[in-house]
Amino acid sequence: YVLNFYNSFITFDKFVFIENAEITDDLISLYDEYIHRAPYYMDLVSSLFKAILIRLARVCAEENHYPGYLKEILKYLDEHFIENPTNTFIAKKFGFNPNYLSNIFMEYLGTPLHSYITNKKALYAKQLLVATDMPICEIAKESGFTNQNRFSEFFKNKFNMSPTQFRKAMTKFEK
Repeated sequence: YVLNFYNSFITFDKFVFIENAEITDDLISLYDEYIHRAPYYMDLVSSLFKAILIRLARVCAEENHYPGYLKEILKYLDEHFIENPTNTFIAKKFGFNPNYLSNIFMEYLGTPLHSYITNKKALYAKQLLVATDMPICEIAKESGFTNQNRFSEFFKNKFNMSPTQFRKAMTKFEK
C-alpha cells in the first residue's frame, strides 16, 4: 500500500489512495510513529489505527446514503471519466436537467460535476505515476488530458509539484 499525501481515494491493484484529509493525516502520523518508534509507540500506533478504521467506516457509511440514481451516475463516471463527459451529456444520459444535476453533485459530494471528473482524471494519473514506468506524455493521454503540457500545468496547480516530482517523491516514500 502507498500513502497518498494529496487526498484521494481509489483502489488500483495493490495501491490504496485515501480521499479524506483526516484519514490521510492519521496515516501520516501512524507512519511517523512507526518509523520513529518513540517510547510507547505501539500504543500510539494501535490507537491511530483504530481511529483510521473508525473514519473509514464513517466514509463508507456516508457513501451508502447516496440515492440510487447518484450511485449509477458515479459508477458511470468512474468507468468513463477519461472520455471527459460534460454536465449536459451526463444530465441527458440520466434524464436530468443539467442545472439540477449540478445541484445534486454540490449537495451530496460538495463539488461540481466538472471538478469531480477532473479529480478522477488526476487521481488516475497519480496512480499511473506511482504504479507504472509510463512516460509522462503517455500518462497524460491515458488519463484523458489533451496533451502533456496541459496535464503538467494542471498537476502542478493541483498538487504543488510536477508529475515528475510526484513520481520521485512517491518512489522515495515507498523505499
